[in-house]
Amino acid sequence: MQIRSLHSNEKQLYFSVSFRKDKNNKDQYIGMNAPKLNCIPNPVTNTCRIQYELAAKAFVKLEVFDIYGNHQNTIYSGLSEEGKHEISWNINDSKGNALPNGVYLISLKTATHKTQIKTVITK
Repeated sequence: MQIRSLHSNEKQLYFSVSFRKDKNNKDQYIGMNAPKLNCIPNPVTNTCRIQYELAAKAFVKLEVFDIYGNHQNTIYSGLSEEGKHEISWNINDSKGNALPNGVYLISLKTATHKTQIKTVITK
């Protein structure tokens, strides 16, 4: 692995690389097929669009957690085809109550990957 600084006139490239723990609890590279996840807009004021992209058909679980790790809502749980997907979320918890202002984690889990992004709720 090579690590170096970027200069101000260089473009940055981003790659999604996945690892998992093997039977000896060591990181094992499993490819660049990790799901992509995005929340638009961010910060969120009343509703947002959660976009994700899968490299292959998979069972997907989209969940929201507060910064303390407390589960707030399951936005989607089901089978998704390969490709791009978009789900609208009204920033409510699982009981239908509006979430208070703060930082939240949106988590996308499949059988082989877990991806998280931060989103900020401001009203």
